[in-house]
Amino acid sequence: MAEPISEDARARTILFNTFWTSAGWKRERDRTADPADLAYAQAAGYMYEPLGGTHDEWVARACAAADRVTLAEAASAFVGSLGSRQLAARSALGSIATVRHLAPHAFALWPGAAACGGCGLYGTDRPEDLSVLSFERHKWGGVRHGSPIYAWLDLDVFARSARPVETARDVDILNRVLDTARGASPDARPADLERAIAPLLLSTKDERRVLLEVLALAGILATPDCPGLLETWVPITERQPPSKPSKNDWAYPMFSWRGFSGVNEAAAREVFGDRIR
Repeated sequence: MAEPISEDARARTILFNTFWTSAGWKRERDRTADPADLAYAQAAGYMYEPLGGTHDEWVARACAAADRVTLAEAASAFVGSLGSRQLAARSALGSIATVRHLAPHAFALWPGAAACGGCGLYGTDRPEDLSVLSFERHKWGGVRHGSPIYAWLDLDVFARSARPVETARDVDILNRVLDTARGASPDARPADLERAIAPLLLSTKDERRVLLEVLALAGILATPDCPGLLETWVPITERQPPSKPSKNDWAYPMFSWRGFSGVNEAAAREVFGDRIR
């Protein structure tokens, strides 16, 4: 993956038609594309051949990708996505937060999961479907931000792609989202905040969920008990939801947010600087 990536409506349509219908996800056996279309989408940087790698190789790839993107670049793209709805660009902030403090480490088995208790990667070399990760990135702004594999793909593509230019309107949307979190009732939950920000920007429910989860990963909507990943690495084994989640299916650390948590003002300033009013 070395060539610059440009917006390509045809490639995006091929990607979406491979995985999605008006009824939702396609069954795995139906996720096929015409060979010529597949080749086109792959050449455009929207779809990929499966890629394998050991635990150590994936960690090294993610760390290398993190070195190519700055927090300032990811933050600017996040802000610029709020009005433009360029969801793929929005994703990078969650990914840079995820792997900013990821470091090479030995595979340590997570009992019962066959994965590393530190990063969640499997210990065996297995092919990864990067195209489905690309679909999630373009469809919702990413889903698996906690995965070093997704973070690698996301940041690698981000580093080679055009980004939205933020406007005064985008900055206003950002501040109104944060003001909504600050003014939430003390017992408000993540779903309440998602509904409350719906009038602020053109979006779907799932897009708003991802937006809030990215802000939480960056520490802005995190809590002391469940910090984001921007300032410290939190092992996968410590990112688990409460034993009785009470229908809380939000990702770490957003699942811990409550209205009384409000906004981590220091984190907001670190990420967005003088955009915060």
